[in-house]
Amino acid sequence: MKAFAGFLPRFQRIGMLFLAIAWLLLLAVSFVVGAGFLHIVGDRSFQEPGDRLVVSSWLGVVFLCVALSATALIVPLSPIAAAAVAGGLVCLSVSSGRRAIVPGLRRAAPAKVALGLLGFMLGVSAVEVRFITHGDAGLYHIGAIRWLAQYGVVPGLALIHSRFGFSSSWFSLAAPWSAGPLQDRVFTLPGGLAFLLAGLHLAFCLARCSGPKGSANSEDWFAATALLAALPMIVVDQYLVSPTPDLPVTMLVILGAWSMVVIVKNERNRLRDRRKLVDARLVPLALAAGAATMKLSALPFLVVALCFYVSRKPLLGRSVVALSFCVLLLLPLLASNSVTSGFPLFPSPIIRLDLPWSLDSEEVRRLSEVITNWARWSGPTPVDASSWNWLPGWLLREKAVSLLMLMCLTAGLASPRCIADGLFQGYWWPFAVGSAGVVYMMLLAPTWRFGLGYVSVLAGVCVGLPCERWARDFGLMSRRHIASKEAVAASLLVASGLLVPFAAYARSKFFSRVDAAIDVAVKKGTLSADTNYLARMAIPPVVLNFQMNTRPDGSSTVSGLDAEDYTVNSIRYLVPKGAVCWGATLPCVPPDPMKLQAVALRDPAKGIAGGFARFSHALSNGVIGPRMGSN
Repeated sequence: MKAFAGFLPRFQRIGMLFLAIAWLLLLAVSFVVGAGFLHIVGDRSFQEPGDRLVVSSWLGVVFLCVALSATALIVPLSPIAAAAVAGGLVCLSVSSGRRAIVPGLRRAAPAKVALGLLGFMLGVSAVEVRFITHGDAGLYHIGAIRWLAQYGVVPGLALIHSRFGFSSSWFSLAAPWSAGPLQDRVFTLPGGLAFLLAGLHLAFCLARCSGPKGSANSEDWFAATALLAALPMIVVDQYLVSPTPDLPVTMLVILGAWSMVVIVKNERNRLRDRRKLVDARLVPLALAAGAATMKLSALPFLVVALCFYVSRKPLLGRSVVALSFCVLLLLPLLASNSVTSGFPLFPSPIIRLDLPWSLDSEEVRRLSEVITNWARWSGPTPVDASSWNWLPGWLLREKAVSLLMLMCLTAGLASPRCIADGLFQGYWWPFAVGSAGVVYMMLLAPTWRFGLGYVSVLAGVCVGLPCERWARDFGLMSRRHIASKEAVAASLLVASGLLVPFAAYARSKFFSRVDAAIDVAVKKGTLSADTNYLARMAIPPVVLNFQMNTRPDGSSTVSGLDAEDYTVNSIRYLVPKGAVCWGATLPCVPPDPMKLQAVALRDPAKGIAGGFARFSHALSNGVIGPRMGSN
């Protein structure tokens, strides 16, 4: 015990390097797994070493998330289980393309880029150590991750809190880290990894765009514009300090749309092997299916990626391969949703399985409507709401997305000339991704979180490509090399490492009502929090358990989480006065006594690890006796 007690302070002192070490470890594992997949498909589309590093790493992240989701159906996601899964994937990848992986890593990350990436990591880690204040994180993101870490996928979990029906493979990547000294500290670790990969891709694209004429392709301008539209919003709105799956989905949509362009252009230069079933077109399909396992807002991306893959002959063979591949990747998500809620496509009520823990179809339908209407009105739905009168107010509230759409429409005035010049050749697929996603967003959940990736893709097509044309026409491109691409990319990464924490701090200090209230509460002593910022730079703080209180004058205050025990049907819950639980003891659920009265343990001998069932079903099957008292 003394040795362990002495270990914690040392761990906190060296913990500043922990985030960087963890990201490097995840990058290495993901790159090896993804590079093996690229070797299997025989891909030569991503010739630039930096591009290959980014694509391989994202593919590895997708496969790792899916494999961990499948594992969580069997066992809790402990560090040992995660290490076994990662080791198995690495062994499979190395066995398939050992000779191509190590040289590829060396070419992709020369010394200059590696140093720049380290500087970028330090800047992002300075943001990651801030307190998590994102509402959905406290509502169910953190709780879902903690359930996966401690119990795995639990049957009927949505019965005690409907939001736990939202399964996401992204949560599986965070769960194994929440153990031992790191418990409840590193929920934002995967989000930092996604941001690092996006920043790395942006740096490579901008380095080529800043080079002499001919060193950059139109896809570099497209990707740079799309990423520049998305990344600032993620930093400013503090989604970087959150375990939200919206962040990786946004990045995967942009990367997948960009990969379609690269693949189409490469295919024009290669006439052989055009009838192969397993080829580079599986790459955007894998990215799209992986994004869909993280959040169903990626479904439009998946549909377009499916069409992209089967658009070449033989149609029947490619259709079979595409459907089989998607089912393989999506099966853990469908199974997880079925286990937690009884609805494979939760929160869609279209398919309901007759299981002891299945939610009521009407309840799921109402939840889906609540999500849509809340996104439309940013609050309770007014009595005079219709299918369209939310739009004027929405355009004023969603200023960033509205501005991006306006930019796309304005730049679209240049489209006739661009089309005549063939500038949009190969970009109809990204345009389809963006358009389908925006329509999906506006119909089902009109909020920038769900549509940022799609709007950014449209900005890349409608703004990035005309900008490249204007730069060429007006001679704005350099005629000679100012510095090597690696040096420019490294400089951009270091500069971003300085800019990102400054922007996040300014947003938190001057524009965040929650952060300001937390600072006041800590100074008054009404909220206990780790205010040692040097220690926080060493290791992320334990998740802050707090609640917002509204005064009669409309102002807000923050206090510690006020929760009480509530026992019903032999299940002991922790029920906060608000709707958020943050890192409170499991099971923690929002106050809803009537809902809890209808829930029983599925197997009393196993406790909450055995899952939950409807009380009526448990009673009729003799699992429990008559209703127990509650308090």
